[in-house]
Amino acid sequence: MRDKGQLNRVRIVESAMRLFHERGIGNTSFNDIAQASGIPKGNIYYYFKTKEDLLQAVVETRVQMAQMRYDEIDTQLDKPLQRLHRFIELPLVMPKEHYRFGCAMGSLALDLSKEPDTGVNSSEVELFDVTLNWLERQFVSLGKPTPRDLAYHLFTCVQGSLVLNAVYRDQSMLEMAIRRMRAWIDAI
Repeated sequence: MRDKGQLNRVRIVESAMRLFHERGIGNTSFNDIAQASGIPKGNIYYYFKTKEDLLQAVVETRVQMAQMRYDEIDTQLDKPLQRLHRFIELPLVMPKEHYRFGCAMGSLALDLSKEPDTGVNSSEVELFDVTLNWLERQFVSLGKPTPRDLAYHLFTCVQGSLVLNAVYRDQSMLEMAIRRMRAWIDAI
């Protein structure tokens, strides 16, 4: 069981994740996070001395969430082809804010890449590597040549479809992109 301090830290990180996704890093202040989490700003500084410290916790949490999702897929499905199909269908079961703001992990990685002064060096790479490495393992298991290239291609298709879906706010575009990705996976 978590103590009050651990619960407060989780509330802060979860609030920051949501606000960074909705507003971006640069448009989110500690005041915003304090208001969203219900924890006084002074108390937030007890857990996170700087915004960079909080950013690092957000990145670590997002990476852990992604890894847990992929571990769950690995446990539920035996065949790599099934796993790849499940991966491309993930956007359909993501929270509705993804339809408005795009992929939370992709948005965060893009924001981090724009802010070289964050002190959270290479975190945007870490965010994407957890997915790219998992995808690459699936293509290796399928015995495909150039598995990293295939992982990049599929990840680019998913991220691009989420961006288009957020811009056009039209789920039918996302569904069409998923059908095409499914056909591509089956054809390679």
